[in-house]
Amino acid sequence: MEAYAYGGREFPSLPVTDIPPLPEAALYALSVARRPGVSAGEVARALGSDEGIALRLLAIANSAYFATTQRITTLPHCVAWLGLDFVSSALVALGLDRLATDTASLDRRAFWQHNMAVATCCELLARRVSDLAPGEAYLVGLCHDLGKLVLAVTDGEAYGRCVDRAARTGASLFDVETETLGLDHALVGASAMREWNQSPELVFVVLNHHEEDIMRPDNKLLDVLMFAQGVCGTMLEDPGSPAAQLAEARRTAAMRHLHLDEESAAQVARETEESLEKLQSAVLCLAG
Repeated sequence: MEAYAYGGREFPSLPVTDIPPLPEAALYALSVARRPGVSAGEVARALGSDEGIALRLLAIANSAYFATTQRITTLPHCVAWLGLDFVSSALVALGLDRLATDTASLDRRAFWQHNMAVATCCELLARRVSDLAPGEAYLVGLCHDLGKLVLAVTDGEAYGRCVDRAARTGASLFDVETETLGLDHALVGASAMREWNQSPELVFVVLNHHEEDIMRPDNKLLDVLMFAQGVCGTMLEDPGSPAAQLAEARRTAAMRHLHLDEESAAQVARETEESLEKLQSAVLCLAG
């Protein structure tokens, strides 16, 4: 892939060539969902071409996380309730996840639990940050680690060795990927996002979500993702461990770039933690 520019900066070449195509039905529904001025009914008709994805979207809409007051039984109602931003990101996620149903090298339930927790934190923070759309922030959180799923699909045996080594030694999976495979899930995920015609900004954020030095005040979406990774990492890692220390460093740096005070940051963290139990039902729907 040749380099291309975004926001006055040129992306490096993303030389990953074996990105799996999304299922045709998911790609079709995604193309319809991106049309300007598209209606919920039009997207619903496109979703009807793949019963499996349609049923999982309905299950997500009726999960405890979305707290519906009445059961959603039709696709137009489902699309209207979830919103086009969520439906578009879910189509990418569900389409790729379908390819990984037989993959043993990645715990898909834990994978989606992490991604949805980060996405929730991104959305909660975006509501407090000017010039950021909560739906866009949620999409970034949901998709930031999709490169792990791509690696599990394209070379499950080699990726399984990476996961095992990281778990056995306590090393960062990101570092083990680089040492073992010569690339990492951020590069692979960004390549996939570009292959699937996602926005250049999303590609940029996915590509750099492990690059601490690239965090800048002029890229709020990346800072929001870094903050969310820090919050969720702090919740999940053992206190005092290197991973927990890195998570805290990310959270603190992002707060500084976003001019976020400690009280607001703590409130976002509390709301994210309160959402985790409800997230379980949505995770079960997404991971199948």
